[in-house]
Amino acid sequence: MMTPFSSPVPSTKISFPALVHPNLNQKLLPNSSLARRKRDFYITKLGWYAAVFDNVDWTARDKVLSRKPDMFRMWVYKQSSGFISSGKNMRRWFGSEHSQCPNCGKEDDDAQHLMHCPDPGRYALFREEVQKLTVWLEIEMNHIDPILAKIISRYVMTRGSSRLADFHDVPPEYYKFVYKQQLIGWDNFLLGLITSSLRPLQHCHLLGSPSLLTVDDWLTQLINKLLHIRHGQWIYRNISKHHATLGSIRKTERRAMLLEIDCLAQLSPEDVPEDSKFLLEIDFSALRYADSNMQNYWVHAVKAAVVAGSRRTFLQRRRQRFVNSKRGQPSSISPPIPYGSNDARPAAPTVLGKHNHHSSGDILDGSNKRRKPD
Repeated sequence: MMTPFSSPVPSTKISFPALVHPNLNQKLLPNSSLARRKRDFYITKLGWYAAVFDNVDWTARDKVLSRKPDMFRMWVYKQSSGFISSGKNMRRWFGSEHSQCPNCGKEDDDAQHLMHCPDPGRYALFREEVQKLTVWLEIEMNHIDPILAKIISRYVMTRGSSRLADFHDVPPEYYKFVYKQQLIGWDNFLLGLITSSLRPLQHCHLLGSPSLLTVDDWLTQLINKLLHIRHGQWIYRNISKHHATLGSIRKTERRAMLLEIDCLAQLSPEDVPEDSKFLLEIDFSALRYADSNMQNYWVHAVKAAVVAGSRRTFLQRRRQRFVNSKRGQPSSISPPIPYGSNDARPAAPTVLGKHNHHSSGDILDGSNKRRKPD
């Protein structure tokens, strides 16, 4: 069965007004033009079924996002559509060489890989956040249906490896919620997309409990918890990749820098000018563990010295060729021709001048006048 998130993100350029409105706090009415554009976007671009889209409690998710900063809302919209700065998208858009997952090394990581990375550190963070969710559900036991609390906690902990339909101890009155939430998918559940079938179940429980909490407030807290779990994974992933000293990109650049240092360390002293030979007398074992700025400075200094030495050698060789050609050039006066030969007249020397355009015949005639053309 096709799930909404399993549909691949289209390669065509998609404009975001279908998801983002200048007034992000505006409440989306079910029949408003923006709501219709949003529905068309999910169905036509993301491959959702119309029945699945209509089954989502968009009112609860929109209420949560209306209280969030603009950048967080934009992050949620990008996560929902798949247009995030993942390794796969960065390679496709900008030709980035760092398309691997910074934690597990998977090639072309995408939005779906974010919540399924097998890295031990990422999994430990996930378990910690799910444990916080479980504690909150237990504390709110007077405000939540205990069966719902058990189902939600178990479902989140599966990381999408098990279906809700596989939970055989679910009472029949919860089958509708289990079935419809399964159609929405686990990844979308962590984006705050919950089925509208959850609302009446929780509402009935609140009516029979002494709690003063409304169902809207409870759904808002639940969606906040779910978004917090996904956002924590995104922060962990970005820090692992873009950290100034411990990030995966920085480690890759450092390995490349060490390889370049090892290559330049093999240079012959003859390849470097005399006034730059001190660069090759450095302690390379200390340079390997030096600061990145020092390594960059040394590499660029050696490269500049090599280029300067090559240019100096080139200019010296060209000057020497010029001197040699001056010394070995033939005389401007032709050697004497033996008398009696067929061409006893010597060749006239070529006279160079800015305004001298006389032909050799005019010069031999001994006249300063130019011969009229025939």
